[in-house]
Amino acid sequence: MAFKPVIVALNKPIWYVVSKDDKHNKTIYEFLPPSWKRDFYYVWRLDKDSQWLLLLTNVPELVNEFEHPSRNIFKIYEVEITRPFKTQLKDKLKKWMLITEDGEFVKNTDDPKWKWKHMDFLQVHDIHYHKDSKGRYFVRILLTYWKKRHIRRLLKAFDYKVLKLTRVKYWKYELWTLKPKQYRMYPIKWRWWKKLNII
Repeated sequence: MAFKPVIVALNKPIWYVVSKDDKHNKTIYEFLPPSWKRDFYYVWRLDKDSQWLLLLTNVPELVNEFEHPSRNIFKIYEVEITRPFKTQLKDKLKKWMLITEDGEFVKNTDDPKWKWKHMDFLQVHDIHYHKDSKGRYFVRILLTYWKKRHIRRLLKAFDYKVLKLTRVKYWKYELWTLKPKQYRMYPIKWRWWKKLNII
């Protein structure tokens, strides 16, 4: 059978780890076809406690293209928070800020207390706030750049706790009607990614 390059949009359930092997947690490959552990690679992880859209592909070179910062490929997240979002923070979140893995602002890197802390420059490309009919608070965040637990750390720095984080769109891919553990395959033309659009 001829090799057919594909992109897979998977609805990742919460509490599953995006990894091929994990001795302590359930992984996404446990509910996928057995051969996928060998043949398919995930594109940008989702945390164990995050859910929804995860991309996989059987073209390893494509993973690098999707994850490379120069591509500026956007991802959209729907995030439920515990209290109303202050809209005046929107412009602040669009600026680069140095934040630790624990979600703390770093103002002076010469301060000894930050010496052994891992930290990254974080920001969002755009953010919009809304409240649903049940009185729940949400922010929809667009990222073109990503670090480990990026959104959770950034919101924590502004004293917002994340109740639920879902990735709803990755470039042109969405879940549409897919339920947890379901997936949809998209055939791709060989080396089409060289023409990826930049936002």
